[in-house]
Amino acid sequence: MGGRGSSSGAKGGAGGRNAFFSNVPVEGVPSSSSRAQEVLHGVHDVLSDFGLESSLSRIRYSNEVQLQHKDRNALAGVNGFNQLTISNNYLKSENRETGYTVTGSFYGTGAHEAGHIVAYTLLRNKVMPDGSPIQQATARSNGKLEKAVIREATKRYGSNPQISKYGSTSSAEKVAEAVSDVYTNKAKANPYSRVIVQVLKDTQSGDFKPKINYNSGIKRY
Repeated sequence: MGGRGSSSGAKGGAGGRNAFFSNVPVEGVPSSSSRAQEVLHGVHDVLSDFGLESSLSRIRYSNEVQLQHKDRNALAGVNGFNQLTISNNYLKSENRETGYTVTGSFYGTGAHEAGHIVAYTLLRNKVMPDGSPIQQATARSNGKLEKAVIREATKRYGSNPQISKYGSTSSAEKVAEAVSDVYTNKAKANPYSRVIVQVLKDTQSGDFKPKINYNSGIKRY
């Protein structure tokens, strides 16, 4: 669920308030306030558990038919600046993606996007704190941390099973889907998803220190 940024906008206002991130700037008005709250509830629960509530920098409600995405209409997205865009088309639609993602709920979509925020924030602040902006951006776009997390989770679990069809598209989406699975399905979550989330928490605590080549993937002209 790829990310897209936003220009400056006013927070609050009718339909623009959110109960979980009152200090975060908001652009646009959600097509469904109740469903937007469900998405933000999922974002909040994940970020709160990781102690990263302040990582979300902006919320944008988009009326565009299609958000930036590789091959599908995106439901929501987060960019490298931890700006969250939520599709108004998605919020007003009854057609949820069941069977493709680990959960078809609005809460699950928020938890998924929060998984990306967790990975981006850990990469920038814990794994590559002394990296240059271009090194951090390159590692983020190449999913370097998520690939390291999956390798470690596979080592601990003993295999690398599928979590969802969408999670099979990349390591970054697999990590985000694992986060969505754990926080949405709780005790019924895939055991492998729980291992992936634990590796993220170990990355945050320093118990797991992924090795990332700072210059890998950077193009030189």
